[in-house]
Amino acid sequence: MRHTLARAAAMAAILGIVLLPIYWMIVTSLKSNKEITQETTFYPHTPSFANYLRLFSEKEFSSYLTNSIVLTFV
Repeated sequence: MRHTLARAAAMAAILGIVLLPIYWMIVTSLKSNKEITQETTFYPHTPSFANYLRLFSEKEFSSYLTNSIVLTFV
């Protein structure tokens, strides 16, 4: 019983270490620039996809993404 509890605690810690950066990346991508730079929040108060729209319209990200996908399959 004690060994099982220790194993579960270790697994929870490892999952937290692995999943926390992924959560932070997704949540930060949905925040406004003001929330990212001035306000420290753990979740976006008003989620917005404006960062994604700007990424694909202004930064030519789609060509980089296409290149990465093609190279992955090759």
